[in-house]
Amino acid sequence: MSKRTNPGTWLIFAIFLAILGSTIAPATTIDVDGDSAGNDLIAPGEVWKFFKGTEAPSNPPNAWKAIDFDDSHWQTGAGGFGYGDNDDATILNDMQGNYVSVYIRKEFSASSLPADEVVTLEIDYDDGFIAYLNGREIARANMPESTAAYDTQASGSHEAGSPETFVLGTADELLNNGNNILAVEGHNSSVSSSDFSLTPA
Repeated sequence: MSKRTNPGTWLIFAIFLAILGSTIAPATTIDVDGDSAGNDLIAPGEVWKFFKGTEAPSNPPNAWKAIDFDDSHWQTGAGGFGYGDNDDATILNDMQGNYVSVYIRKEFSASSLPADEVVTLEIDYDDGFIAYLNGREIARANMPESTAAYDTQASGSHEAGSPETFVLGTADELLNNGNNILAVEGHNSSVSSSDFSLTPA
C-alpha cells in the first residue's frame, strides 16, 4: 500500500484509482494491490497536463478525453490545481470571475494485471466532476446528465472532505495492458465562487 500524505493536509478533489484485492487503499494514489502491492500508478505530486476552461478544451469538444489526444500544447503543473484554499500546488489565480471549469489528463501504465482485479475511483470534490478512463466515462457527481460544456456550472454546491468511492468494473474491462489515460473535468458551481480545488494524486 502507498503511504498517506500528512493527515493534516486535506486533499480536495483527491483522485484515487486503485486496482484492489480486498482492501481499499488511501485516497491519494492510483495504486495496485495484490501481487503488485505498493506500486503507485499515479503517485502524489506528479505533473499533470491541464487546460483552463475559458473555451472548449479541444476540437471537437470531446476529443480531449481520448487516449490518443495530443495534449502537448496544454500547460503542465503539479497535482493540486485551484485557488482560495491555500492547498494548491498550481494556483489558478485567474479562475474566479473568468471560468468555471478545469480539465486535467494523466497518462499511466498498467501491465500484466489480473483480469478480475476490481477497479475503483475514490474522489473528493468541490463542486462537481466527470471522470473518464481511456475516453470512457466512469463516474460523475453534481453535474447535469447531459454532456457538459466548458462553461457548464456544477448543478449544486458540494464541499470537499468526505471522499466517495465508485466501483467501476474489472481491469480487463477498463484498462489497457500498457498506456492508459485518466481524464477529469472539474466544475465550479459559479464563476464567482470563492474557492476551487482539484488535487489528484
